[in-house]
Amino acid sequence: MEISSIESRLFETFMTLVQIDSPSGKEAQLGIYLEYWLKQSGFDYSQDMVGNIFATKSGTGNPLLFCAHMDTVNPGCGIKPVLESGVFKSDGKTTILGADNKAPMTAIMIGVEDYLKQTENPRPIELLFTVKEETGGGVELFDAKRIVSKHGIIFDMVKPIGGITIASPHIINFVIEFKGKSAHASTPEKGISVLEPVAKFLQSVRIGKLDDDQTTINVGLVNAGTVVNAVPGQAVISGEVRSFDKVLFDKHLDAIEQQARNVIVGNAVKIEFSTDGYCPGYSYTPDDVWVNFVSDIYKENDVVTSCEKVSGVSDANSLNAAGVKVLTLGDGVEDAHTPEESVSLDSIKKMRQLVVAFLEKYQP
Repeated sequence: MEISSIESRLFETFMTLVQIDSPSGKEAQLGIYLEYWLKQSGFDYSQDMVGNIFATKSGTGNPLLFCAHMDTVNPGCGIKPVLESGVFKSDGKTTILGADNKAPMTAIMIGVEDYLKQTENPRPIELLFTVKEETGGGVELFDAKRIVSKHGIIFDMVKPIGGITIASPHIINFVIEFKGKSAHASTPEKGISVLEPVAKFLQSVRIGKLDDDQTTINVGLVNAGTVVNAVPGQAVISGEVRSFDKVLFDKHLDAIEQQARNVIVGNAVKIEFSTDGYCPGYSYTPDDVWVNFVSDIYKENDVVTSCEKVSGVSDANSLNAAGVKVLTLGDGVEDAHTPEESVSLDSIKKMRQLVVAFLEKYQP
């Protein structure tokens, strides 16, 4: 296929990025590459203790933030990308492609370059390249007070270009540890089995979609016992709660803990209930000024807009909680997190076009 100068730069940058291994927690080499690009592009930048890179470039007017995450899921090492009929894929289907989130990263880099070259008095730009978005422990530890921008853009929604996430849920993991006493199977009277309260809890807990799809509760792991010839003296149940409504979120989490405590009443089994990994949710109304601005830019660039509530989370959750109005937008990636992952060159090209348009037209 014949490609233009812009397409050639997008092609070369994307191919370079996806061939730099950066699984979650091991983004250092990609960070070095990005720091070199930032220096060449005239940005001031710094890296925090966990690896997040924050960059700023002074200018005239109001600043705008773009954010992308450096890490990929596994299997994401030794990626061999190919371009077939205008679509990037991984060669041999043995690894992911890494388009999540390196396709948007490519568009941001080339878009920023082009905007700076063609604009006489460019606006201030802030860039945030995060680590561990896929696993947690990246943007959550970034000092968001450093961000001056009131608004930000993240392309990290596995939807066609034009998708706008207007709501993302609150999410938390819960762990319930049931503690009894192990004993040999031949002398069960010497033990305290955890099976009965565990079974009662699993029967009582509400799982699946609830509250007219506002809430989802899942029990993902149930582990009990160690060998077949012993009374199980310990069990661990792990799950998660996610809800678009904070009141419902808190209500269901409290109910799960209470259900766990109820099933051990009159039983010698003890429990420990704990939570971790809380991620705050956020929501925008379809007529929000920032949503309308993005929709208008889409319309001007012949992109069909689709506002959606999405059950997943992104770096936008933490940034919104910190007071920066960040929207997560469709990135055109298909089959993310799988060896079948793909993205078209046209999608990356369109994101680059949108980056330039956002920078040119933004008004807070």
